[in-house]
Amino acid sequence: MHTPSTYAEWLASLSAQLTAYSKSEAENLVFWLFEQHLGLRRSDLQQAYPHPALPAALLEDFQRLLTGEPIQYILGEAPFYGRNFLVTPDTLIPRNETEELVHRILKENPAPWTARLGLGNRHGMHSDYLGIGVAEAGSSCARCIRAGIGSCSSKCPKT
Repeated sequence: MHTPSTYAEWLASLSAQLTAYSKSEAENLVFWLFEQHLGLRRSDLQQAYPHPALPAALLEDFQRLLTGEPIQYILGEAPFYGRNFLVTPDTLIPRNETEELVHRILKENPAPWTARLGLGNRHGMHSDYLGIGVAEAGSSCARCIRAGIGSCSSKCPKT
């Protein structure tokens, strides 16, 4: 078996192992790991940068993908309406359909929002966009806020 020697070859090799997904979806999932662990952009894959091995942490996260764990939980964040939000197994993963709904609501109701709703939210956390049940990346989970810890860390009450 050929050992990949460039990022593009690694992308192809790893994404081929994600047989539960379409080819393009598998490539996107692996690329998200490349972005997170290697700081790569898509254009970087066009270059033939030699890279005989990948970091152990990236390969560990890839194994989590193989078990079916959502990429958002692996990365610890998910994009929603132009911002990144912190996600854990204790929060809901923002969905594209919800983003479309928020866009439609804001378009049909242009008045400034003065109240925030906490919909589908298990920890009393409010987000800027109709309470999707996640916190903005870099901030704390609701349990840490209530416990007065500040940012999530090993002191987090949920761990």
